[in-house]
Parts: sequence; structure tokens; C-alpha cells
Amino acid sequence: MHSAVDSILRAHSHVGLATTARRTPRGRDCATRSIHSIKSPRKFAAQFRSSRVPASWNFRFAGPLLCCTVMALSAEDSSAATTESNTALVLYTPSPHHGLHARTVAYDFEAFNMTVSLEQRYGEEGVGVGGAMWPAGAVLAEYLSRRPQIDGAPFDWNDKRVCELGAGLGLVSIIAAHLGAKVTATDGVEKVLPVLRDNIAAHTSAESPVRHAVRTMLLSWGEESHHAMVEEGVDVILAADVVYGDKVHVWRKLIRTLDALCSDTTLVLFAHFSRYPEREAQFFRLLDKKFDRGQVDPSELRPGSERTSVYVLRKKPLADGEACLDSDDERE
Repeated sequence: MHSAVDSILRAHSHVGLATTARRTPRGRDCATRSIHSIKSPRKFAAQFRSSRVPASWNFRFAGPLLCCTVMALSAEDSSAATTESNTALVLYTPSPHHGLHARTVAYDFEAFNMTVSLEQRYGEEGVGVGGAMWPAGAVLAEYLSRRPQIDGAPFDWNDKRVCELGAGLGLVSIIAAHLGAKVTATDGVEKVLPVLRDNIAAHTSAESPVRHAVRTMLLSWGEESHHAMVEEGVDVILAADVVYGDKVHVWRKLIRTLDALCSDTTLVLFAHFSRYPEREAQFFRLLDKKFDRGQVDPSELRPGSERTSVYVLRKKPLADGEACLDSDDERE
């Protein structure tokens, strides 16, 4: 590896460098070096643009993890990597929707020494947004994987009864299962359930053993499909990227379901990627009528998560949370 390039990579990465050797689809030998969590992508890009690197090097930002992958082709194939303009550097800053149409997305979890590869089906008829991986889910999963303290105290996930709402591809549920929880992954779209089941099965099998098998089920917000879970009891509710657009009637159904599933001791971890803050403020006004809301310190989330917040919710005592979502809130 080029020593000057190595020094730049080390200066700008939060973690160490990982090198793997592989062959490209055309059979060329290459070395791949990956760094997660670039400290300052702009400074990183500027320093690379001003540096001299061989034309055989190709650099790119890949996916919402803001990781930089560096590929060095073998010397005899260096000409194959040179573009028409003889540019050696390609920099790409991903949008929140980067990789939306990719068939699979993958996430590394150092705490489990595990890579979770998820199948996506975004764009297929009847699947909707649940067929893709969205930013807040990745942030919440990574946060949980480090077994953080909750409300300033260690939290034991073993045997906890966990329900994920809007589970989609299942990443958060997979991580909760590897923490030792009894997980029920739910989604309100029936055509999402097959990919949810497949992704969970692929990462909770004999090769990736978990303490309890993960259950999947259809759960439509605001309807009675959650009654069985209420009877069983829920210790923790997980939700990520379940608020978007401006469908207030859907938000009310979500809050009703949260309210129905929660007891006085239920913990809710709610991850939200902000897209339209003014619209979303209305949702949080409705939510705050039923729940006390704290926020995880942003410094505890992985770098690059500036637009994602993780909230800790607790159901308000009945006397404080009696506000009706069907009467007063209809005027909002």
C-alpha cells in the first residue's frame, strides 16, 4: 500500500485500517482497505485531492456507514483503473437513500464479530418502504450492539420481551436477539414479512446462534392485532424510522399502539432520522402527551449520525397522559 496514502487514511479515520486481498470480477488482483467513520469527510477529500496518488487507485465513499474503501489494483493492471480523464480519485458523499435499490446491504458489528447482510426488496409491488434499509435503523442497531447504559444504568437484555414496530428488513431485531432478548419483529405490511423472516433466519441460525428464536408477525398500528402481545407483556419496544411524510392519522395509530403495548415499566427506544422537522414536530407534540421523552446523548451515537436522534420513552402515569388522540388532536 502507498505509504503517503496510508498516512492520510490513518489521520482521518476513527478506527484502524483493515486490509483484505481479493480478485475483481475481471480476475484482477487487488487489495481493499476499509475505514469506518471518517472524522471529517470534507477535510479527508480535500487532502486527497491535493495529494499525488497512482492512477491505479480508486477511492469511494460507500453507503450510510460513511466508510471509505480504497482499492489498489495490481501493477500490471493499473492502466485498467485509469479513467478517460486520467483522474485517480473518485469521491462520493452518500445521500440518506444511497443503496436504496441495491439487492443487499451489509453492516459490520464489531461487538459480535459479525457482518449482517440484508436482502432488500424496495420497489417491488406491495412492499413499500419496509423493503429497504433506512438510516435510523442502522444507527439504533449499532448503538444497541455496544450494550449502552439506559437512563445511566447497565441494562440486561437477557430474556427481555422485546417488540420491534415497523421492523422492515429486521436489522434492529437481529441485534436485539444477539443481545439475548426474546424478540418479536412486527411490520404492518404483509408483503414485507417474507423478507423480514428470511433476513432474521439468515442471522439467527446455527451459524449465528441466539438465546431465543425470533418471532415475526403482522401488526397494523391502531388495530387489535397487538392484543396477544399485551397479554404476554412487553419489556422493551424498539422503533426506527417509523415517522415520515405528513400522515397525521398514521402517527396517531402508531401512538395508540405504543400506548397499548406499554405498561408502566416498558422501555421504548425510538430512533428518528429527521427529514421534515416542522412536520415531524407535530408528531412529537402528540407523542409527548402520552410519553415522557428523554434523548440519548448524540455523542453516544456513531459518527455521521447528526440527523438521527434516539429517544428513550416512558409511558406517563394515567393522570398525566389522559389526553385523547381522537378529539383534541384532530384540530392539530
